[in-house]
Amino acid sequence: MALFLAALGIYGVKAYLVASRTPEIGIRMALGATRRGILIYMLREGAALTLVGLSIGLLLALAAGTVLQGMIYGVSPTDRSASP
Repeated sequence: MALFLAALGIYGVKAYLVASRTPEIGIRMALGATRRGILIYMLREGAALTLVGLSIGLLLALAAGTVLQGMIYGVSPTDRSASP
C-alpha cells in the first residue's frame, strides 16, 4: 500500500510539473523538437529527480539507523534480520 501511495504521489507531482511547463513544451515543438525528444527530456528530468530523492532518502535512513543504534541495544544501522 505504501509503495502504491508513493508511486501515486510521484505521478501526481510529475503530472503537475509537465502541465505547468506546457508553454515551454509548445515552444520547444515550435522550434523543431520531436515528441520523442520531449518525452526523453521529461523522463530524463524525472529520473534525475528520482535519483536525487533516493540518494537523500538512503543517506537519511542510514543516519537514522546510526542514531538508533546508540538508543537500542543489539541493532545495527543496516540490520536485516527477520522477526520470528
